[in-house]
Amino acid sequence: MTDPRIEAAVDAAWSHTTQFASGETFDQYSKRKPYEGGEFRKSILAALAAADAVVAGTSPETIIIPEVRNDRPIPGKGGVDG
Repeated sequence: MTDPRIEAAVDAAWSHTTQFASGETFDQYSKRKPYEGGEFRKSILAALAAADAVVAGTSPETIIIPEVRNDRPIPGKGGVDG
């Protein structure tokens, strides 16, 4: 049996898709497009795992974003402003 949190998360996310808006259930979509349905479910599992990691305190407190040099002009591509 699948974890009820996963099913609830899939249903909640699915309710924001265009397929849902046109009346298609996730089960119908998964039968029609098995690969895409599987990828959708994997993305929900990844989101839940990330949320669980935050709650458990195993995710990093800060995210390090590498600095981008801004001391050089961006090369133009021709066009109006280049």
